Amino acid sequence: MSAPRRVPRETHVTEHRPAPTAPVTVRPKRNLLRRHWLTGASIFLALGVAAYTGMHYYDGYLRLSQVESERLSMQVKLQEAQAKQQNLQDRLGRVKSDEYMEYMAKSMGFVYPQETVYQTGKSK
Repeated sequence: MSAPRRVPRETHVTEHRPAPTAPVTVRPKRNLLRRHWLTGASIFLALGVAAYTGMHYYDGYLRLSQVESERLSMQVKLQEAQAKQQNLQDRLGRVKSDEYMEYMAKSMGFVYPQETVYQTGKSK
């Protein structure tokens, strides 16, 4: 075993000396716009996409409401046309009936052979 080495007395002094450092060059701060241009461009792009999407959906909503109102008006017209068609079908059924044909023939002056016509009231 060897004896511990003695440290010279001068080194025991607790004098604080800064360690030698390399010369520091201070770089001037850059403009915030130059430092964060990508962030700004990303935000601007996101806002643009959001605005475009919003306008697109709003136009779609307007078109949908317009088509819906057209559909309702067409449905009303269809119901009116169906009612008119039903009325005409009923009328056609009455016109083609034997009773109506006989009524119209008598009103025009047609009579069956050997039929006696009795008129009351004023003659035409």
